[in-house]
Amino acid sequence: MRMVCRAKQTNMSWSCGTRWFNVTSHIKPQSNILAYKNSLFYWFSSGVLGKPVLIKGFSLIEVMVVMTMITLLAGVGLVMNLDDFRSYLFRDERNVLVTVLQKARSQAVNNVCIGSGCTDGLPHGVHLAPGKYTIFQGSSFNPDASTNQDIDGNANMSLAYTTPDILFGQLSGQVATDWDVVLDDAYGHTTAVSVNKEGENRLLGINVKFLISK
Repeated sequence: MRMVCRAKQTNMSWSCGTRWFNVTSHIKPQSNILAYKNSLFYWFSSGVLGKPVLIKGFSLIEVMVVMTMITLLAGVGLVMNLDDFRSYLFRDERNVLVTVLQKARSQAVNNVCIGSGCTDGLPHGVHLAPGKYTIFQGSSFNPDASTNQDIDGNANMSLAYTTPDILFGQLSGQVATDWDVVLDDAYGHTTAVSVNKEGENRLLGINVKFLISK
């Protein structure tokens, strides 16, 4: 049978069934609200007003187990986030390379001529170097030309190619031979970018092949 207790606010006493317990008799004269709550806590926890309340905390082993689980989960999350970050860097570098090739081809097709001494359009090309891509105009790459457009790349990426230069023909945007470059890093991400002619009367297509892109 469950005992229901009620309180009288006038004289600060509790009634459980037919028995009355005066709370004020257990409070010091200089009592305050905190002491009043402590007194009620005493009556309930001691079992005077019913079933005793068991006050229990966490053991040291329980705390250590929880901390270990949190540490393991945080470590797994860190590894996953690091791999995602490396994949993001690789995809970003791949996009930079493709954008540079597309820009050089667009300048050749649109007959762009950069510099005060240039009166007619010229072919445009791309020169590849570790950590840098250079868009140049003219039939060949000149590292000292003031019209070169340098685009920074990621020096930690590796580039594999047959020749570091690719030249897009004036107006046609075509290349003399097929050209491929393979971009990879130290974490297994690999992408092949192919530049080839799709037909004599068709403009050049720039294809991106994902070999092991992660």
